[in-house]
Amino acid sequence: MLGSVHKDRVSTYQDGQADLIYLVSHVDRVVDLGLRFVFSDRNAVKDYAAFSDDITRLDRFVDWTLMEQKMWNNTAAEPDRMERRMAEFLVYRSVPWDAFLGVGAIDEDRRRQASQILSDVGSTATIRTRPEWYY
Repeated sequence: MLGSVHKDRVSTYQDGQADLIYLVSHVDRVVDLGLRFVFSDRNAVKDYAAFSDDITRLDRFVDWTLMEQKMWNNTAAEPDRMERRMAEFLVYRSVPWDAFLGVGAIDEDRRRQASQILSDVGSTATIRTRPEWYY
């Protein structure tokens, strides 16, 4: 989705990626909190995407080697590479704040802004500058 934002392909959002932050969680945290979830083996919008809510099957659904790659492009050997790279982990309804382990921002200015906003509401979340997470 961030790639679409970066390339101005989201008609309902035109403010670019710089003002977006990442809220970081972990599968184990979601499971520990007893939240309902489902995950897919590829972009969940695909009619042929497979879904599961059995956490023991996660490693069979997600191609972790592909997830560690920098490039998302399809290849002749893997014509579905992009959609598999878009595998999703979806939490039902909402994610409580205590499920988040940290926040990532594109630059120091955005990190400071996020830090001030979170401080104003009493949060002590760790906020780090992560430009490599952006395009």
